[in-house]
Amino acid sequence: MLQAALDKVGILVALRDATENGTEKPDRRKKRKLDEKPRAAAAAPPKKPKPKEESVTMLGPGQPIIARPRSEGQEWIMGKIEKWVPERGMYQVKDDEDDEELPSVAGKSKELLYYLPKDVVPLATEQEAARRPVFVKDHKVLAHYPTTTCFYRAKVKLPPHKGQPVYTLLFEDDNAVERLVPAHMIVDRASTFVKAAV
Repeated sequence: MLQAALDKVGILVALRDATENGTEKPDRRKKRKLDEKPRAAAAAPPKKPKPKEESVTMLGPGQPIIARPRSEGQEWIMGKIEKWVPERGMYQVKDDEDDEELPSVAGKSKELLYYLPKDVVPLATEQEAARRPVFVKDHKVLAHYPTTTCFYRAKVKLPPHKGQPVYTLLFEDDNAVERLVPAHMIVDRASTFVKAAV
């Protein structure tokens, strides 16, 4: 069963690499359209694009998540869903960072964070992480950096072994220091980037 899962992951990685490297086969329909000569027909009114209907998996209050930064180069924050705000189409998120030291201004509550559903990734429970396929050596992930509340880019150095649900990771820009991270605090970077387009 594990081998079958690894084979499927290998296929997905190959498809992703082919798309990123531009080695996929061109779409025949697009080629035919490009080869056609323009027609001198009466100008039709421009079509209005249909709004995309994204399927949003609703996350409930208290759901542990990571949220994509608002600007490039920032770390992903770890937090919990406070609530869904339908009029904004966004989640209200509470940052897990200990902010008790930050005073509220003039009796107002601390800043609330809002994220679009595409920028929020739910964290797996320990049981869910134990059931998912194992990330193999050199697999790219986002992982919780020890002693912080942030997730950074990393690469798997060693997958879990001897029944211990802990990975050995190499974080980017961390001087090749090996860090131990629990399996439930790791997110597949490939699926995260597709979802969040980062």
